Amino acid sequence: MMNEIPGLEESFKNHNVIYLITFDKDGESHSRPMTNYNKNPYGLLWFP
Repeated sequence: MMNEIPGLEESFKNHNVIYLITFDKDGESHSRPMTNYNKNPYGLLWFP
């Protein structure tokens, strides 16, 4: 579970693009812009 960050939820709802950052098994990060269809940054995120 993620700790809540003040202002994150409201900001998340108001933006159509977010940057998703993932890490591979070696710890290398990969970031990419994703269209945001989600309303809650603390729940399960869905990207079609």
